[in-house]
Amino acid sequence: MWREVYHYSAESDKGVWPEIFKGYIIYIDYKRQLIIQDGASFHSTAFSEDDLDVDSFGVVDDELFILFKTDKIQKIYKYNNGILEPYFESCLGSFRFLGKNKACCSQNFSHWKEPEHKGAFYYYDLGQNNPIWERQTCNDLYASVLSEQGLFFQNLNANKLYHLDPDTGQTLWEIDLPEGVKTANEPIRVYDNVIAISLEKKVKQRGRRDRRLCFMWGLNPNTGERLWEISHRSLFFFKEPETGLLHNFSSASKAFGEKEYFYECIDPVAGKLLSQKEVSGEYEGWEVGTVSPHLKTLDNGILYFKADNRVIGRFNINSQCVEYAQVLKELTSQRFSEPQIYGNRMLVSDDNERFHVYEWVE
Repeated sequence: MWREVYHYSAESDKGVWPEIFKGYIIYIDYKRQLIIQDGASFHSTAFSEDDLDVDSFGVVDDELFILFKTDKIQKIYKYNNGILEPYFESCLGSFRFLGKNKACCSQNFSHWKEPEHKGAFYYYDLGQNNPIWERQTCNDLYASVLSEQGLFFQNLNANKLYHLDPDTGQTLWEIDLPEGVKTANEPIRVYDNVIAISLEKKVKQRGRRDRRLCFMWGLNPNTGERLWEISHRSLFFFKEPETGLLHNFSSASKAFGEKEYFYECIDPVAGKLLSQKEVSGEYEGWEVGTVSPHLKTLDNGILYFKADNRVIGRFNINSQCVEYAQVLKELTSQRFSEPQIYGNRMLVSDDNERFHVYEWVE
């Protein structure tokens, strides 16, 4: 069972949003300081900069980066053995670390009247303060991914997918999505010979709620040619690091308030739906409730999921059953974050600016 061993409250509405990094709990406190807390002893160290607020932080290539921001400038710092090192100064806009010492920044310019000139995209080498290249874009960019095959990103409002040469910014190919089809709020997943992109389309039904069709495309990374299409039930999947397989455990409503539970598994390299079947949603005689379709953690073959009424559960992708479920009574709200697992401990945030650490006890 899970037993609470620690909790922290921000005492304000400015958020906590903790993440696990190498056994440490990283979060922003109500003073807009960066807090790095030992996940075992819970000893904390605070970091701040004069006249700058901590805006966000992220882990890329197993390194921790912190973004400090004012209304005029963004400064990136790198965490190194207890010290914040100035690393990079960027333009204002939506900043994203891409790995391999690269980053991108997109800006919207709403005062431009021409629809084809609604923003700019900058591509940086983090060893320099000037962009390697820049280009105009049509509205927001989303899900930028840098890989050995190149730079892929979605233009969310224009419903386009681009493949760029990361050295020059030249478009290698671009594709338009069919009418009514949108890219899902899922990352582009890049493999050696295929990229997998999640898509959705809403279909109107007379007198009923719109029906959502979910499917995935496999594209040739060199040409953009569609290699396969797979229809599935849930929009969100979790990638298994060792195999690259995509897994999901979710629930759906049936008539008269009943629920059905299902498990899906996709092999993107082969372009095959390996499993799509109904499974039991019960544990020791009680039903776990509505399972969130996303926000899951996969650890050692276990999908940790969240459900209604403060339930955290463990779904075994090998036996394909719920092997454990528990109500976390210490949570102070019905809404809470996905569980983050580190060792035999679990971090969960609730909706009242509080996070909880639980320890697994046999």
